[in-house]
Amino acid sequence: MTKPNILFVVLDACRADKFYQNKNSKTPTIDSLIKRGAYFSQAVSSTDYTMSAISSIFTARYPFGVGETKEYYYKIHSESTSYINNLKNDGYRCYATMHSGLDAMGFSSYFENDNQSYESGTQLYSGLSDKILKMLKPGVMNSPWIYFVHVLGLHRPIRVPDFEKMSINDRYDRMMEIIDSWLAEVLDKIDLKNTLIVITSDHGDYIPVIDNTAKTSSPVIEKSKSLIKNFLPKSQIINLHKKKKKLLREIRSSKLNTSYEKRSLNERPDESRFQFDELIRVPLLFVGCGVKSMGNIPNLVRTIDIFPTIESILNSHNKKSDIHGRSLYPFFENKQMEEIPVYMESTTIHTGQKEPKAVIGLRTSSYKYFRSLKNPSENRHLYDLKTDPFEDDNLIETNPEKVSEMEKLLENIRNESNFDMTHEKFDDAEAKRVEEELKKLGYI
Repeated sequence: MTKPNILFVVLDACRADKFYQNKNSKTPTIDSLIKRGAYFSQAVSSTDYTMSAISSIFTARYPFGVGETKEYYYKIHSESTSYINNLKNDGYRCYATMHSGLDAMGFSSYFENDNQSYESGTQLYSGLSDKILKMLKPGVMNSPWIYFVHVLGLHRPIRVPDFEKMSINDRYDRMMEIIDSWLAEVLDKIDLKNTLIVITSDHGDYIPVIDNTAKTSSPVIEKSKSLIKNFLPKSQIINLHKKKKKLLREIRSSKLNTSYEKRSLNERPDESRFQFDELIRVPLLFVGCGVKSMGNIPNLVRTIDIFPTIESILNSHNKKSDIHGRSLYPFFENKQMEEIPVYMESTTIHTGQKEPKAVIGLRTSSYKYFRSLKNPSENRHLYDLKTDPFEDDNLIETNPEKVSEMEKLLENIRNESNFDMTHEKFDDAEAKRVEEELKKLGYI
């Protein structure tokens, strides 16, 4: 039997709620693919950070098992074989088009095509689409191939035509429509009978429902600012600016209904990264060769399950044993699988100005629990997702039994599934390059 080609698409910062059902964008191509394939509407990423999320996907491991680098940067460990290596062993040719940040993390070594990476300002409508479509022309890639495509369009800042006229929320929806049109062009270039398409995301995003970027200014205001600068010390000016931002945020927040909306007033949390569903629930779609028309599958799954599932679809015998993920193929055969809680972690990126604040947690289909990594008694959250899907009501003080249960599960995962390996470190030159790429992405 001829091995199918694999198109693996990661839509950076794509939220699940913007991909399926209650969305404001018009995405007929995506809707059609969901009907023709298997869509997991409760897929969860193990982290809200691009580099570690994609490393985690390619190894089917939780971030702490991928390999630690300088501070909180993650990179696939040399002792941890990625699924790209497995596919090569199965005769696949491996290609990629990805953001330069992934190149800086060492991903370029896995793929054979030249000119793999692009810069942050490159978008589907400004050259990236043509770059990808050229790769899909007959004869450019040698079959059987896997082609990894990393699309940055939804990541802040969202650049779309006429974006100045739109709120951030509208820009996001507009970019979803651009992505949908691009996917239609992609489908014209491939044969679904001999191609498996997998579409997912590394993480979600906060999408402000109120545009927080609008600037109000005038000659009088600018003159006042200039006078203030001459009389007040810099530290005091900074403090006044912070108070102003806080006041504006409170005023705007009072007009919103849920914490889900209120959290989106900030581009990123001020001190900690969190694990609310807008950040960690992502789309996951399998369609094409080897996948029946299943529509929506509401079961809780993980992005670390993606490549074990691909392996099952290919009927590969080159199995990896040192993984946290599992194959989802039984769902394609209408079989039930026992739910596995999703381990999650996130952190602010270390900038030299403040200590990174790592957060770890656990998500089931019914509950969400997370807290500080270093101090289990700090930054504690518990939510009943069945009765409180927007995660408004923190039950940490009112449901100690569930807190204890989730904490025990969390500790078991970290203690029982870590792999015994020596953590490798970036050298200073390599770390500097990574930090520059993280700045471009807005993480620093």
